[in-house]
Amino acid sequence: MKRPDGHQVSPIPIENAINHDEMVKDCVVVGIKKSKLLQGVIPTAFLVPTEGISLGAKSVEDTNL
Repeated sequence: MKRPDGHQVSPIPIENAINHDEMVKDCVVVGIKKSKLLQGVIPTAFLVPTEGISLGAKSVEDTNL
């Protein structure tokens, strides 16, 4: 996928980094168009938490991926 700054980004390394976290059972990274005015997409991860784990935005932001 191509980001708005023109850099090509593969979702696979992002997914692999996220999937190494014990709180995450699975994830997928897709490109989402943020604005009609911008070219490219923003890499965005959708996460499936490990059984018994509740993920919120704060817990995801605090990870060191």
